[in-house]
Amino acid sequence: MGQITRLKGRVGARDRIRLDQHFESIRAIEQRLGAPQAACALGARVKADTTRASIDEILKELSEIAGARPVTDQERGEAVGGMLLGFPGDFERMSSVAGQLTSLILDGHPADYLSTWPARMGAITTADANAMAKKYAVGDFVIVVVGDKAALLPTLEGLGLPVIEHDGQGNLLPVAPPAAPPTEAPVQQAAR
Repeated sequence: MGQITRLKGRVGARDRIRLDQHFESIRAIEQRLGAPQAACALGARVKADTTRASIDEILKELSEIAGARPVTDQERGEAVGGMLLGFPGDFERMSSVAGQLTSLILDGHPADYLSTWPARMGAITTADANAMAKKYAVGDFVIVVVGDKAALLPTLEGLGLPVIEHDGQGNLLPVAPPAAPPTEAPVQQAAR
């Protein structure tokens, strides 16, 4: 959670817009899948051969932040500072403003949500961050992977999670029935 926030604080406005668009795409897919609204979304652009390692690392970080390695005061300060510094960049283009206003409605926020957001973020304590980590960084997750099926599917099988496939428009693809075991041809005995 903090790493994504720190990342958004370090990148330029154009990249923040691309990250926000990525998160909006994930949100749209979740809605099509009927998944509950996510409390947070994480995203990463990785090569196909590092997808599984990236998922494993994200799950490890989530587990640690909710338990053995909670958020430190320094991490909280960097995360909040990065979000506050990056906030004006969320309004640099008309499309960004439209996206922010649309999110207000879709997420059910009050009209003053954006004007009060900086003060609310600045008021978050390290204890608050750790309480949220314990609440949201554990449990069931929806993991959305997009890419070359032939390259990615074999790496996902070891996760122990169901793999549900969708086409490029988000439509559910039919599940292929399991292959029937091969049958052996009856052995014919030669006549004597």
